[in-house]
Amino acid sequence: MSGRMSGKAAVVTGASSGMGKAIALAYLREGAKVVAAARNRDALSALAKEAKERGLEENIRIVYCDVTK
Repeated sequence: MSGRMSGKAAVVTGASSGMGKAIALAYLREGAKVVAAARNRDALSALAKEAKERGLEENIRIVYCDVTK
């Protein structure tokens, strides 16, 4: 972790899979605080678990929502 995003915050939609998940994890590794939003509760829970396993749980918040509404 180089900390390039230390002190920054990001909201990542579609964070339960694919590019959204990859972006959320990359931002976390770089030191950002991340709000991860998506409709899929199970997949977001898995993201939170993965962040915890990597020691990044302090910087992630999970939000179950549909941003189209």
